[in-house]
Amino acid sequence: MKKLLLQNFTDGVELAMLLFVNIAVILSSAVLLADNETISSVKKTNDAVVEVDINKDSELSVEIRLLKENAQRGDANAQYELGKIYLHGDGISFHPNKTLAIQWLNKAANQNHAKAEYYLGQYYYESDDHNKAITHFLKAANQNLVDAQYKLGFCYSEHANKAEKSTAQERESDRIEAVKWFKKAAEQNDAGAKIQLAYCYRHGIGIEKNYAEMIRLYKEAAEINAEAQFHLGQCYENGTGIEKNVNEAAKYYHKAAAANLQDALIKLAHCYENGIGVPKDYDKANKYFEKAKKAKNKINEAKITEKN
Repeated sequence: MKKLLLQNFTDGVELAMLLFVNIAVILSSAVLLADNETISSVKKTNDAVVEVDINKDSELSVEIRLLKENAQRGDANAQYELGKIYLHGDGISFHPNKTLAIQWLNKAANQNHAKAEYYLGQYYYESDDHNKAITHFLKAANQNLVDAQYKLGFCYSEHANKAEKSTAQERESDRIEAVKWFKKAAEQNDAGAKIQLAYCYRHGIGIEKNYAEMIRLYKEAAEINAEAQFHLGQCYENGTGIEKNVNEAAKYYHKAAAANLQDALIKLAHCYENGIGVPKDYDKANKYFEKAKKAKNKINEAKITEKN
């Protein structure tokens, strides 16, 4: 009887040990599988990092998971949107990854997605690689994307300002190219492009001086843009390209000041201080001076430089 009990006990111990070993093997396999899945979630294909396991992103929103699925199926809009999210993150659980951002934006751009080209241009512009930026802006601009046309003009105008890096002929060529793209954007009613183009007409930069065109562009842009309102006010105050009218000048300074434009607030303060187009009022003058001190909205000084 003792012998039988001992045998049963021994058999039970061996069974338990066997069960323990099997469990350990299963757990080890599961850990190895998980590690392999993690490693395989990113792989190299044609020297580009490519995602392959979108189901592991359990913390991502349903919208982002769906976006990733559509992007992997070749949807250009989804690739563009996913590239933007990778570039900036979603502020919650989706963290920026510039490598994947550029990959997805390039995939969309390769399908003639103009906004993806523009976003790539912005990325390279902010990374100080202006040659690549211009390449992408040009592709988007040729697809008639107004933001790209304006930005392309802006890039050429900046390049023209770098006198130490080019000849006078090259700088003039850049100015002419800038005007060309500002014109295209202005034709699509871009206020910023109209302001830049008006500046070119005013100073004869990249194009012949034409005050009538300058005033026309300022007036059109002034319907929606504070900077244009300020410039138009200056023209009325000084009689530049239009009959001098200080009342109209003050009116446009008021409009621009309502947008908290610092330059307009200062001008308006001077108007009230000196009775230009408005009755003298030192209290109002002081009020606008104080507002100007706190204003952060300033005139964009990145204009095309004068000929040199």
